Amino acid sequence: MNKRDWMVVKNEYITGRDSLQKLADKHKIPLRTIKDRSAREKWVEGRKNFRAETAQKAVRKTMKKEVSRLVKLQEVAEDVAELIKEDIERLKELHKKRQHITESDVKMIKDLTAALKNIAEIMREVYAIPTIREKIMMDKYEDYKKTLEGLESGFGGVIILPNVAEREGETDEGAGKENCLEAAAETD
Repeated sequence: MNKRDWMVVKNEYITGRDSLQKLADKHKIPLRTIKDRSAREKWVEGRKNFRAETAQKAVRKTMKKEVSRLVKLQEVAEDVAELIKEDIERLKELHKKRQHITESDVKMIKDLTAALKNIAEIMREVYAIPTIREKIMMDKYEDYKKTLEGLESGFGGVIILPNVAEREGETDEGAGKENCLEAAAETD
């Protein structure tokens, strides 16, 4: 087999998913020969590097899209916030002139409240600000992780067992259920 064919086989292995066995069968190369060549030219390392680089490119591309989306959301949120501010000022002016609230004022207040709620959700997403419920859940999860770490380390935990009262002449084997219950009741 000439050098060019080996480059094709090597590239198929590094950039593909086929095993050395499949490539050996496909290109009619003895498996031992392809394994020796693969080891000598470090094809496995090349495959790992290729996959790592591909994954990094995918992450960068995804991050760029996400950043672009968040920037658009931020711009929309700021525009909506400005519109809400203008509506609130108009509502204040109307209230000064009329000195009472009309049905249209109530509708405007409801619409502004809904818009403020929506903009708060958008801003939380843009700036990765958790809600109060999410924050509580994150705190509980952190406590849980610390507890697990303590248990896994095997140190720092103390287990307190209840006192057991034994009666004279009784052994564990001879004590029946009633005796165990009576002993437990006496310790309470």
